[in-house]
Amino acid sequence: MVLMAGPARTQSDLKRKQVLRLRTLGGVYIASEDGVPMVGAATQRRLLALLTALAVAGDRGSSREKLVALLWPEAEEERARHSLTQALYEVRRALGVDDLFLVGGDIRVNRQQLWSDVQEMEEALDEGDLGRAAALYGGPFADGFFLPGSGEFEQWISVQRARLEDRIARA
Repeated sequence: MVLMAGPARTQSDLKRKQVLRLRTLGGVYIASEDGVPMVGAATQRRLLALLTALAVAGDRGSSREKLVALLWPEAEEERARHSLTQALYEVRRALGVDDLFLVGGDIRVNRQQLWSDVQEMEEALDEGDLGRAAALYGGPFADGFFLPGSGEFEQWISVQRARLEDRIARA
């Protein structure tokens, strides 16, 4: 029996197949599949804020208008929409994933590329899997995370934190 070796995989092939992890419970950061936090551009607050908002939106996604109001509340509409387009581009580039977002009427994260603890925990709670939900809960939502110059985002974080803590407490 002769075994044929498959095609050699390049570093970019391996990276592309890896599911990245967005941690929002107990802090906010992006990690590789093995849990190692990413560095560099992947640590930019506005990019993390964008991913956090989309993770909470889950499979229903979020409208451009809502994201703009949350992340660029003081900017004129055209400039804010351009900033969102740039941020989507920058986060794809920073993470090295071209198909990170599913864009239609609303914007969603491609879950085949980016896993999120908050989304997974909410699904576990919805399914009544309290053990899995408890294992995912790493602390308060977005603990210590803030976005300078965006009171709207700060308020949104507070509302989400209270909502999630209430869900955990009731479970």
